[in-house]
Amino acid sequence: MQSQLKLVLKTENRLKQHSAFVGTYNQRQIFDCKFFRAYLGKPAQTEENEIKIGFVVSTKTHKRAVKRNRLKRLMRENFRLILLNDADAKNKLNKYMSLVLVGNINGIEATYEDIKEEITNLLSRIP
Repeated sequence: MQSQLKLVLKTENRLKQHSAFVGTYNQRQIFDCKFFRAYLGKPAQTEENEIKIGFVVSTKTHKRAVKRNRLKRLMRENFRLILLNDADAKNKLNKYMSLVLVGNINGIEATYEDIKEEITNLLSRIP
Protein backbone atom coordinates (compact mmCIF):
# COMPACT_ATOMS: atom_id res chain seq x y z
CA MET A 1 0.00 0.00 0.00
CA GLN A 2 1.04 3.55 -0.59
CA SER A 3 1.80 5.66 2.42
CA GLN A 4 -0.53 8.58 2.82
CA LEU A 5 0.75 12.11 3.11
CA LYS A 6 -0.22 13.45 6.51
CA LEU A 7 -1.67 16.93 6.37
CA VAL A 8 -1.55 17.65 10.08
CA LEU A 9 0.75 19.61 12.36
CA LYS A 10 3.51 17.23 13.43
CA THR A 11 3.31 15.78 16.94
CA GLU A 12 6.68 17.29 17.88
CA ASN A 13 5.24 20.74 17.09
CA ARG A 14 2.15 20.37 19.30
CA LEU A 15 1.93 21.77 22.79
CA LYS A 16 -0.04 19.27 24.89
CA GLN A 17 0.74 19.41 28.60
CA HIS A 18 -1.17 21.74 30.90
CA SER A 19 2.04 22.79 32.62
CA ALA A 20 3.52 23.83 29.26
CA PHE A 21 0.48 26.04 28.55
CA VAL A 22 0.71 27.63 32.01
CA GLY A 23 4.45 28.19 31.64
CA THR A 24 3.90 29.90 28.28
CA TYR A 25 1.15 32.13 29.70
CA ASN A 26 3.41 33.11 32.60
CA GLN A 27 6.15 34.41 30.29
CA ARG A 28 3.84 37.36 29.54
CA GLN A 29 5.09 38.04 26.03
CA ILE A 30 1.69 38.82 24.53
CA PHE A 31 0.80 39.84 20.99
CA ASP A 32 -2.78 40.89 20.29
CA CYS A 33 -4.18 40.24 16.84
CA LYS A 34 -7.61 40.71 15.35
CA PHE A 35 -8.68 37.06 15.63
CA PHE A 36 -6.51 35.72 18.44
CA ARG A 37 -4.00 36.56 21.16
CA ALA A 38 -0.55 35.00 21.00
CA TYR A 39 1.56 34.10 24.04
CA LEU A 40 5.24 33.54 23.31
CA GLY A 41 7.24 31.22 25.56
CA LYS A 42 10.83 31.17 26.75
CA PRO A 43 13.76 31.50 24.34
CA ALA A 44 15.07 28.09 23.28
CA GLN A 45 18.06 26.54 25.00
CA THR A 46 19.48 24.82 21.91
CA GLU A 47 19.69 25.45 18.17
CA GLU A 48 17.92 22.16 17.33
CA ASN A 49 14.79 23.24 19.15
CA GLU A 50 11.41 22.72 17.43
CA ILE A 51 8.77 25.17 18.60
CA LYS A 52 5.66 23.71 20.19
CA ILE A 53 2.40 25.45 19.34
CA GLY A 54 -0.87 25.21 21.27
CA PHE A 55 -4.30 26.35 20.13
CA VAL A 56 -7.06 27.33 22.55
CA VAL A 57 -10.59 28.57 21.93
CA SER A 58 -12.66 28.68 25.09
CA THR A 59 -16.39 28.18 25.51
CA LYS A 60 -16.61 31.88 26.40
CA THR A 61 -15.67 32.58 22.79
CA HIS A 62 -18.59 30.58 21.39
CA LYS A 63 -21.00 28.07 22.82
CA ARG A 64 -20.85 25.70 19.82
CA ALA A 65 -17.89 23.30 19.72
CA VAL A 66 -18.17 23.14 15.92
CA LYS A 67 -17.39 26.85 15.65
CA ARG A 68 -14.53 26.68 18.16
CA ASN A 69 -12.96 23.66 16.46
CA ARG A 70 -13.18 25.34 13.04
CA LEU A 71 -11.15 28.29 14.31
CA LYS A 72 -8.55 25.94 15.85
CA ARG A 73 -8.31 23.99 12.58
CA LEU A 74 -7.76 27.18 10.57
CA MET A 75 -5.01 28.38 12.91
CA ARG A 76 -3.36 24.93 13.01
CA GLU A 77 -3.40 24.53 9.22
CA ASN A 78 -1.87 27.96 8.66
CA PHE A 79 0.96 27.20 11.07
CA ARG A 80 1.50 23.78 9.51
CA LEU A 81 1.99 25.36 6.09
CA ILE A 82 4.25 28.08 7.49
CA LEU A 83 6.49 25.55 9.23
CA LEU A 84 6.54 23.45 6.06
CA ASN A 85 7.16 26.16 3.44
CA ASP A 86 8.65 29.27 5.03
CA ALA A 87 12.19 28.65 6.29
CA ASP A 88 12.68 32.20 7.60
CA ALA A 89 9.50 32.09 9.69
CA LYS A 90 10.38 28.60 10.93
CA ASN A 91 13.83 29.75 12.03
CA LYS A 92 12.33 32.77 13.79
CA LEU A 93 9.79 30.59 15.62
CA ASN A 94 12.35 27.93 16.55
CA LYS A 95 14.18 30.53 18.67
CA TYR A 96 11.38 30.01 21.22
CA MET A 97 10.20 26.96 23.10
CA SER A 98 6.46 27.49 22.78
CA LEU A 99 3.64 29.59 21.37
CA VAL A 100 -0.01 29.54 22.41
CA LEU A 101 -2.75 31.06 20.26
CA VAL A 102 -5.99 31.88 22.06
CA GLY A 103 -8.85 32.51 19.64
CA ASN A 104 -11.43 35.20 20.25
CA ILE A 105 -14.97 35.94 19.06
CA ASN A 106 -13.78 37.84 15.97
CA GLY A 107 -12.10 34.71 14.63
CA ILE A 108 -15.25 32.59 14.64
CA GLU A 109 -16.45 33.90 11.26
CA ALA A 110 -12.97 34.56 9.80
CA THR A 111 -11.91 32.96 6.55
CA TYR A 112 -8.73 31.00 5.88
CA GLU A 113 -7.19 34.02 4.14
CA ASP A 114 -8.04 36.33 7.06
CA ILE A 115 -6.33 34.00 9.52
CA LYS A 116 -3.32 33.61 7.21
CA GLU A 117 -2.95 37.40 6.97
CA GLU A 118 -3.09 37.80 10.76
CA ILE A 119 -0.55 35.03 11.34
CA THR A 120 1.80 36.62 8.80
CA ASN A 121 1.33 39.93 10.60
CA LEU A 122 2.06 38.22 13.93
CA LEU A 123 5.26 36.64 12.61
CA SER A 124 6.52 40.03 11.47
CA ARG A 125 6.03 41.38 15.03
CA ILE A 126 7.83 38.54 16.84
CA PRO A 127 11.41 39.59 17.66
